Amino acid sequence: MKLATKVVCIVGLAATLATITSTRIAWKEIEEQGQSDLLSRSQAILNQLEGTRDYVAQQGGLAELMAQNALRYPDGNIPKDVKTQILKRVPIFAAMKVGQDQAVRTGYQFRVFSPEPRNAENKANAKEQVIFDRFQHDKDLKEIVTSDDDKIVVYRPVRLSEQQGCLLCHGNPSQSPFKNGKDVLGLPMENWEDGRLHGVFAITSSMEATHAASQASVKDIIRIALIGLFASVAIAWWILRKPMGTLRNAVSSIKNSSSQLTSASHEISNASQNLSASTTQAAAALEETSASIEEITSMVKRNTDNASTAKEISLHAMHTAKLGEGQIQTLIESMKQVADSAKKVNEITAVIDDIAFQTNLLALNAAVEAARAGEHGRGFAVVADAVRALAQKSAVSAKEISDLIRLSTEQIDNSYNFAVQSGDTLHAIVQEAEKVSTLNNEIAQASTEQNAGIEQISKAVHELDKVTQSNAASSEEAAAASVELSQQSDYLDEMVASVETVVDGNKKAS
Repeated sequence: MKLATKVVCIVGLAATLATITSTRIAWKEIEEQGQSDLLSRSQAILNQLEGTRDYVAQQGGLAELMAQNALRYPDGNIPKDVKTQILKRVPIFAAMKVGQDQAVRTGYQFRVFSPEPRNAENKANAKEQVIFDRFQHDKDLKEIVTSDDDKIVVYRPVRLSEQQGCLLCHGNPSQSPFKNGKDVLGLPMENWEDGRLHGVFAITSSMEATHAASQASVKDIIRIALIGLFASVAIAWWILRKPMGTLRNAVSSIKNSSSQLTSASHEISNASQNLSASTTQAAAALEETSASIEEITSMVKRNTDNASTAKEISLHAMHTAKLGEGQIQTLIESMKQVADSAKKVNEITAVIDDIAFQTNLLALNAAVEAARAGEHGRGFAVVADAVRALAQKSAVSAKEISDLIRLSTEQIDNSYNFAVQSGDTLHAIVQEAEKVSTLNNEIAQASTEQNAGIEQISKAVHELDKVTQSNAASSEEAAAASVELSQQSDYLDEMVASVETVVDGNKKAS
């Protein structure tokens, strides 16, 4: 699709969206205005009904008429036509009559409902009961408005008014004109109070006319918008003809320049990449050589350090061996003393064992004597048993100590022999350590001289490697720049082709 076609389509789409939006807004405003008009009309009707009720109440005469008929018909059997005359003087009845008559002429629906009506047709349904309860719970609530897609309903409360004569029929039964608890119409008086909510007026207005008006308006708007849409598309197409030709020529010129730039950038890129590859190979070879020399230098330096360390370690080992030899001799003397002390402890343990044996015998004899003494020697027998038990425990402990000392003496003798052997071995180690120390000293001197020569070679190779690395980096940067230039030229070709496609539609660049 050509760019001009796209622009024209965009203009058409924008105009279409604007039409849809404006149509939607207009339809909504018309609907809202229709609802507002219906609400105002319903409120005006209710105001008229309330005005009728107040006017009839101000005319008065209801109480006098009821009193006259009560005297004329003391039995309460008032003729139907007379009842009708009385009803016409009732303010609420007059308002209801006007509402019903106006509903037939003006096309709205009028209804009065109550949960306790005298006329069964006015019995409140479930939905109406909810409205009634709202007025019942909120005495300050003067009006309720409900609406849906089909209708709008306005509700107003009807409360009893003593001033308007409502209690003449709905008041205290004791005030009955016939003294039978019934009003002049022959219906039971409910004993209700002034201000009680008795019913609700409802004016229902259909939204059908409003919907029809809004639909007609929307159709008019759509017709006008379609004319504007076609005009906008035609004007946009006419305006874009010349600029699109100029743009097409500019794209062709840019395309030719881009092709030449792409060819030149590819040649530069190939040359730069070849130079970079050669320089990189030379740098890699020199870097390997430098790394090998550095590795040799490191090894020689490590050998020198190790030789020096070995020299110090051998000297330290020789000194430590000599020190250990002296300590072994001291250990041997100490072990001799420990062995002698163990023998003395063994002798003392034997004496303790003998004492425990003698104590046991004495305790046994004491127990025998206590038994002979009978009841008088029982306490002494207990003590003798305790002494004998302690003597036996002492004998057991002395035997255990004797066994442990004997075992320790054997281990000390073995350790003494091992210590003598260790002393001989340490003496031999001291002699060998002196020889190793001499050899390490000679190795350290030779390694130091070798390390100095290798370091000079390493410095020279390192300087050469720096120069080569610098050249390689420069060649790589040049190659990267040439590749980037080549990529940018290719990208430019693609962009030019894309622009050409946008301008000329699905036609591909040649």
